Amino acid sequence: MTQCGVVLEDLWFLASRIRHSQALGRYSAFWSAVTPAWHRVLAPITRRRGFVACINGDIVRLDAAFASPYGKHASREYESGSYLPFMAAITPGMHVIDVGAHIGLYTLGAARRVGSGKVYAIEANEEAVNVLRRHVSLNHFDDRVEIVAAAVSDSDGRASFYTSGVTSAGSLARANAEFPLNRERLEQPAREVSTPSMTLDRFCQERGITPDVIKIDVEGAEVHVLRGARQVLAAAAPLIFCEVHPDQMASFGSTPGQLESIAREAGYAFSVIDRPNSAGIYHVRVGRPSNPVS
Repeated sequence: MTQCGVVLEDLWFLASRIRHSQALGRYSAFWSAVTPAWHRVLAPITRRRGFVACINGDIVRLDAAFASPYGKHASREYESGSYLPFMAAITPGMHVIDVGAHIGLYTLGAARRVGSGKVYAIEANEEAVNVLRRHVSLNHFDDRVEIVAAAVSDSDGRASFYTSGVTSAGSLARANAEFPLNRERLEQPAREVSTPSMTLDRFCQERGITPDVIKIDVEGAEVHVLRGARQVLAAAAPLIFCEVHPDQMASFGSTPGQLESIAREAGYAFSVIDRPNSAGIYHVRVGRPSNPVS
């Protein structure tokens, strides 16, 4: 990277720290107006290399719009309560499935660790998939990451998916997309798109893979994902890290209790690994007794 690029990167992260400071962070309307223009200026300059970001100690390259909160000198963590245990479970040669990969922060961390293994990043939000592809390319992980633009559920075919931009709150349920995790309704209705829908059972069977570790983050559809993975649970004994959205589950007529029941019926132990956040969301680790979860 040129000296000019390094200086630009440092200036960007300095500006980001000021923007997120306690003194200036409350001027959200101003920052919302200025940030898109700033990103347009940076885009042609950073297109080839992106920006360095530190995700819980993992150094990766991201687009400026997503790197700014995690600058190389920043101390902000990203879901460390689930990210760190997930990464600790991955060793070279493993097959890892990231269900609900979004822009790829978990995918990139897993790709750093699998070596000759493989990461399957599955995401239904087409705009997020575009960013995900760029992030994988920026980090030169194309040889070990397969990106799949689809939703994972308990049936195969097609499904309606609701989203707005690159938001992480895209969902198979409209209510979850329009009343996302920050509990603020969108100014415009979520956009409905038709997307391929598949079960993990079919996905793994078609590729002939036996997953070692699975991450699930599907905005309330967690029960549906496990229902569609009964064969995988029986045959592969993967270690599963799942983000649980109790409020969003209601849109699917399911509950956290059902999620635990499916896991235990398959012979898996079920362990909560962090405390619920302000939206009631928490993470669980699910594994066979021979694959410890605590």
